[in-house]
Amino acid sequence: MADQVGYRQHALWLSPAELIGELRAAIAAKPADQPSPEPAQHLLSPIRFPVEAPQAESERPTPEAERETAT
Repeated sequence: MADQVGYRQHALWLSPAELIGELRAAIAAKPADQPSPEPAQHLLSPIRFPVEAPQAESERPTPEAERETAT
């Protein structure tokens, strides 16, 4: 990773209020230090991807049904 840019993904079970509140609290806990050699400044850009609720086993398509809809 020569340019030091990267990302991580984590699946969390949180309400929107919990997600926003906890991120805000974590960021606000860091002091607004002046630039210095250590630590380095980082740009944090959270993007929330809502994930559909998992389907019940009886609602999941069978492999045969998935092949039929793919053709």
